[in-house]
Amino acid sequence: NDVLQAYLINVPWHYTVDSWLLSDCARLPNFLVSALTVRPATTLIDAAAVMRAQATGDYACRHLVVKEARNEPPLGILSSLDLARAICSLGAESDVGQLLGDKRVAEVMKPR
Repeated sequence: NDVLQAYLINVPWHYTVDSWLLSDCARLPNFLVSALTVRPATTLIDAAAVMRAQATGDYACRHLVVKEARNEPPLGILSSLDLARAICSLGAESDVGQLLGDKRVAEVMKPR
């Protein structure tokens, strides 16, 4: 867990997500950061597909960085738990795929 690792090595609280991810301290190699970045308007289905593609292996990741543009600061983090909450909020009678198809990352991510 990168948050725990940052705490244990006394990374300053004002250190940005970008700085951490692009440093040699993050568990995820910096060349994967762009592959795990989505825009706020990305559909949840598309974001889930990106997350699923990176769910196993040496650099398994269950979070995506949310940015409007490449050189802008992160707007938030979308987690697999955010996706689960979005699905649960739909109700038992819904067609999840159809309903999630139009939802956007910005609607369910936690701001950071």
